[in-house]
Amino acid sequence: LKPSNVMVTTSDGRPVVKVIDFGVAKAVGQQLTERTVYTALTQLVGTPLYMSPEQAELTSHDVDTRSDVYSLGVLLYELLTGQTPFDKETLSKAGFDEMRRIIREDEPLRPSRRFSTLGAAAISTASQQRGVDDRRLSKILSGELDWIVMKSLEKDRSRRYESASALATDIQRYLSDEPVLACPPTTMYRFQKFARKHKPALATAVAIATCLILGTTVSAWQAARATTAEAQANANEQKAFANEQKAVANEQKAAANAAAAQEKTQEANSQRDEAQRQRDEVKTLAERLQRTLYAAHMNLAQHAWDAGAAGRVTDLLNQHRPKPDEPDLRGFEWRYLERLCHSELLTFKGHNKVIWSAAFSPDGKRVASASYDGTVKVWDAQTGHEYLSLPGRADLWYRIARIAFTSDGRRLASAGPEQTVKIWDSETGAELLSVKSAGEVTGISFSPD
Repeated sequence: LKPSNVMVTTSDGRPVVKVIDFGVAKAVGQQLTERTVYTALTQLVGTPLYMSPEQAELTSHDVDTRSDVYSLGVLLYELLTGQTPFDKETLSKAGFDEMRRIIREDEPLRPSRRFSTLGAAAISTASQQRGVDDRRLSKILSGELDWIVMKSLEKDRSRRYESASALATDIQRYLSDEPVLACPPTTMYRFQKFARKHKPALATAVAIATCLILGTTVSAWQAARATTAEAQANANEQKAFANEQKAVANEQKAAANAAAAQEKTQEANSQRDEAQRQRDEVKTLAERLQRTLYAAHMNLAQHAWDAGAAGRVTDLLNQHRPKPDEPDLRGFEWRYLERLCHSELLTFKGHNKVIWSAAFSPDGKRVASASYDGTVKVWDAQTGHEYLSLPGRADLWYRIARIAFTSDGRRLASAGPEQTVKIWDSETGAELLSVKSAGEVTGISFSPD
């Protein structure tokens, strides 16, 4: 898709867009003819300015309709700024491999940023063609339009819009002043892209930092041991000196006894020092083992939470609640996991009997619940406000046990042991259709259309 292959004509006085060249088009889901021309492996087909990263790979990797979403993003970029994401002159001067690298790896400027870097003449021309003052145009481009365009131009196609209709829907949401689905990339996502691009340098930096931390830790530990030994030696020296002075004072009275006492004193000091050293070593080892166990348990708790085992997380956290006279090793990670296990986002109350089935609308903004009291209720998933209460009978054979939304969220189906499926307008609560079944209905769902 590129401007020269897109024609805008009129039909009944309304503008209609048509694609007029299918020279490199690809059939999806079926074979066109037995003579269909296939693009060979490592053959580059298309215009580089509008080519998606996967088309520039020249590998056997599948190219699907999300490649068209990328090209549509380039067209939208050009409609907004008057320029393509990559400069035509830059690509034409680059060699074949460098051109492919630019398409696959380099991130284009956001439309608002690209517009601000244009020369005065280009800015004036773009503003006049769009009938908008240049300062206001720059303000319009920033924000949601930047997000929509950059989501279409994602290098990773799984992060683009899944189809052209999804892109069109988000543009319509912008035009209708509704929140768009596109959003700016997170700091973690940008870091992951940076890490993949600079993996060897990042690995080297991490290794150097680890060595520095270990070296500093060992040096500090050795210094602490040396300081302790020196203090102990000073204390022993002072005690020995006192004993010696005492022995000298009593030397004339009992020289033999003084010599024996001195010998016993030195032996006792040596035994006490050895015992204290052993106790210190045991205490240090025990503290180190306790901290290692705590770190291992926090790791296990995080994995358990990721696996949905909240009970296992609670058991691991409870093992590190400090007992009296024990050090408290708990840090942010402990309190974070403990908060996750006891957080409640929202509670819906309004049914009189057991809630047997619940379903979110496709946009996640509403929740429908079906109860054995015979009613279906539709709630606001953000505030818990009750939108609708669809009436029904509460006796055994009219309880509602199953519900389902359509893919666009506009209709809601309910069913149960009363052998009837009813379809409702999920906005107004109006009953649209009632279908009788030959037996108890134990499950319902809508086809994708």
